[in-house]
Amino acid sequence: MNNEAPNSAKATRTRRRPEADWAPHLTNDPRRIIREPERRFLTGLSRTQWWRLEQDDKAPRRIMLSQIAHGWTWGEITDWIEARAAARRGRGGSHGK
Repeated sequence: MNNEAPNSAKATRTRRRPEADWAPHLTNDPRRIIREPERRFLTGLSRTQWWRLEQDDKAPRRIMLSQIAHGWTWGEITDWIEARAAARRGRGGSHGK
């Protein structure tokens, strides 16, 4: 029989969001290296979609940090996001105005 109260911390524990690990440490330094979870959070694109854009030279390419670790600079990612928004505005889109 379970003697644990139904409202205990164990019963109500929720899964942490991936960005919770890095969000308190955000800075606007364009040289700062960001890793996959932050890139995914900022762009809203899956790993596969981002890889396809990289292969087509439509998105900043990753920087290899080691044989398996990679990242991007904050400045490249935010510049890419701004360029996408500017292109949308240039096409006469009404979003974001």
